[in-house]
Amino acid sequence: MENNRFEINNSAAAIDELRGRFIVTQKRGLHFIIPSVIIWATILVMQFAVSDISIRNIAVFGSSAMLLPLSFITSKILGINFSDKENPLSKPGFLFTMNQMLYLTIVMWACSANPESMVMIYAIVFAAHLFPFGWLYRSKAYSVMSVFGTVAALFSGIFGGAAVTASVMTLCEIILVVWLIAENKKQ
Repeated sequence: MENNRFEINNSAAAIDELRGRFIVTQKRGLHFIIPSVIIWATILVMQFAVSDISIRNIAVFGSSAMLLPLSFITSKILGINFSDKENPLSKPGFLFTMNQMLYLTIVMWACSANPESMVMIYAIVFAAHLFPFGWLYRSKAYSVMSVFGTVAALFSGIFGGAAVTASVMTLCEIILVVWLIAENKKQ
C-alpha cells in the first residue's frame, strides 16, 4: 500500500511539473482568450447590424470560426508557442476545448427551437468550457471567470437579451485577459 502511495505522489509531482512547463510555453492560453474578446465583440456588433434573427444566429456560429486563425496570429505576435506538442498535457488541453463542441449541439437546437435564447446558451457553453483550464494552468482567473461568466450569461440572457449577453461576455473576456496577464507576471 505504501508503495502505491509513493507512485501516486511521484505521478502527481510529474504532472505538476508538466503543468508548470505548459503554463510557461502557453502563457496560460492567452493567445486563445485575446481572440475571444474579438469574437464576443463581433457577436455584439452583429446584434445591432443584422436585423434577421436567423441570419444573426448563423453569423454568431460563423464568428467562432475566427478563433483558430486569430489565435495563431496572436501567438506569433506575443511569442507564444501555439501548440506545445512536446508536452503531453497538450492533448488533455485540446480535449478540454473539444468538449465544448459536443455541447454546441444544444446551441444548434436553440438556434431553431428558441432563437432568442441562442446567444445566451452559446455564452453559457463558452464560459463553462473554460473551467478545466483553471486546473491545467493553475489559474484562479479561469476557475472564477468560468463560473461567473456562466451565471452572468444566464441572467443577462434572461433579463437583457442577446445584445446584453454579448456585452457581458465581451467584458468577462476582457477581465479574463487582464487577470491572465497578471497571473503570468507572477510566475
